Amino acid sequence: MPEIINWWIQEGLEKGREQGLEKGRVEGLEEGLRQKAVEDARKMREPGIPWDIVTDVTGLRPEDLIK
Repeated sequence: MPEIINWWIQEGLEKGREQGLEKGRVEGLEEGLRQKAVEDARKMREPGIPWDIVTDVTGLRPEDLIK
């Protein structure tokens, strides 16, 4: 009986670890994409591209660059 309990515990730990890693990957990817959009928006603003075009292309608002 203890072998089954140990197996269940091990299975739970492995599944939890996998879920945690996947969540971390997704959050990291989202943050990386946001940072790229901020970088792109700043580059577009340097030559004076209007905000309406920058926001359409990047999905960012002017306030997002101030943060």
